[in-house]
Amino acid sequence: MVYKFCPACGGKLPQDGICKFCPHCGQSLPVQDEYGTLTQQPEPSPPLCSIPTSVSEGKPAFVNNREQFSVVLKSIRNKDRLAGRLSQVLKRTAIATRMAVDLAPCLILYKSKAEDVKSAVAIFEEEGSAYTVINGDFETTTPVKQLIAGYHQLDRESQLLLEATPAALWLGEEFRLIIPDVGLENERGLLVITGRNLCFIASQAGKSRWNITPYSQIAEIIEKQDGSGGFVEVIYREFGREDAFFIADELLFRQVCDELRNAIEQIASV
Repeated sequence: MVYKFCPACGGKLPQDGICKFCPHCGQSLPVQDEYGTLTQQPEPSPPLCSIPTSVSEGKPAFVNNREQFSVVLKSIRNKDRLAGRLSQVLKRTAIATRMAVDLAPCLILYKSKAEDVKSAVAIFEEEGSAYTVINGDFETTTPVKQLIAGYHQLDRESQLLLEATPAALWLGEEFRLIIPDVGLENERGLLVITGRNLCFIASQAGKSRWNITPYSQIAEIIEKQDGSGGFVEVIYREFGREDAFFIADELLFRQVCDELRNAIEQIASV
């Protein structure tokens, strides 16, 4: 069965079966019957972009305190510190908060009050975590192929890489550029540029590996021409951390450099 309300606090739960804990109080949820409604074929979901969704550019603007907001946590730099700080502002136990942090990417707050979301977002900003805020109703199980315009024009390898990532990774994201066959050290993968975050996806030992970073944590972009393409050096604010993405196509190389610079400037101006 799929639980409509948390057995502990009575809070309403997302009706897709993806939550392992209550986004309201943090209580672990009983294991759901694998032969129940979760195995039924779901109705096709509309693209997320057709629903009022996230504040994907800049910092969230909580205009109406009566609105409900959800928060998706996508990356963490220091799990212990983040869990400790969140446990002081979220209405759940420290253990439940740590469990939620360990599940990232995940829906960490679901249809919560603006004041609660503001407190969590302030911590995510200070900790350099990637996240998105979604206001109102939204569909948590929309396939990634429905979120990306021109998805079927991507090569099959790129599609498989995207489909192998957690669904929560793309909740509330505005896709701007998807660049296939990008080199990073000794790997080839997919570079995804969204309204708030930079993500690199690769396959390692048959499993999807991804890294997502908010633009607020990028200090500088350096272009290095190499043949017809070049290296996009991303210098992060975290001491000693940098990546050099190689893009062979000159047009795509220029597009990535321009898009990243614009995104970083946009975030910094808010």
